[in-house]
Amino acid sequence: MRNLLGLVLFCFVLASCGGDSCTEADYVGTWNGTIACTGEPEEDVVVVITEGSTDGFINLAFDGDVTSVEVDGCNLDIPETSFDFFGIMITTSGSGSLDGNTLSIVQNISAAGEQETCTINLTR
Repeated sequence: MRNLLGLVLFCFVLASCGGDSCTEADYVGTWNGTIACTGEPEEDVVVVITEGSTDGFINLAFDGDVTSVEVDGCNLDIPETSFDFFGIMITTSGSGSLDGNTLSIVQNISAAGEQETCTINLTR
């Protein structure tokens, strides 16, 4: 499930911080922290964020996958999305906050009638 989480983790994040003064550059860098998912032990994680090829987008690299995410100030607003993964319908959504050098994300994943919540805490 962790590899699947890596694929969808940053596709569906809603992050916010005080005021709307954040730019893509505020997210860019290497973030280190932990990920803890329902019923699984906490694990270390490294996320690399780069500027996207289009204004208003950043790229998030996690566990071998790279995802392009739209930036709106301090918010990363990605709507809930569903997709088929080898015949299993997966729905993900998330929310989070950027506060200086701390990025906290909560990811909700639903697949095959199972619900999983992952909490990701990152710093740089």
